Amino acid sequence: MRKGAVRLSNIQQNWMQDIIAMGYNARTENRGDVEITTLPEEAINAFHLPPAQQFAKRSRMTVVDNAPICIWSSYYPLSLVEGEILEEMRQSSTDVVQRIKEKHGAIIRVVRERYTARATTPEEQTLLRLVTDDPVLILQRASYTQGKQSLVLFSDMVLLGSWFASEREYNVDTWG
Repeated sequence: MRKGAVRLSNIQQNWMQDIIAMGYNARTENRGDVEITTLPEEAINAFHLPPAQQFAKRSRMTVVDNAPICIWSSYYPLSLVEGEILEEMRQSSTDVVQRIKEKHGAIIRVVRERYTARATTPEEQTLLRLVTDDPVLILQRASYTQGKQSLVLFSDMVLLGSWFASEREYNVDTWG
């Protein structure tokens, strides 16, 4: 059990590189098969996303020194991945965003994120190998092309609270 959260400055980008740079043995594993589904109700409501649209869902887990620290699901519009990209997703851990860019020219330019915190569910406790209902940071991210014209990806992440902390720095002019 860690006493405090590891400060991952790239929580919005590639925090895996930070973990490895700190000397940890980290990897990402697929959890189960790719499935065709719609978005979770919570995502539809919070991000105003299409309720009936079909997505390819890939669930993954980050493991550090053989202990899971993060579980997440990524939802890709089926229209962007059907065919060869979908088959690659099923066969390997392909970089789906890069493949969508190569095939469709769709480049992520706008990201909307929502952070919440809560105790782990019983299922999450099992997946994360926890004894108690430890706190988790929930990061939900909708990624779009320029001007939010097209949704490229929706991610729903459960980040173990003892590893992750959201940290921001910004100018304040309220009391100026």
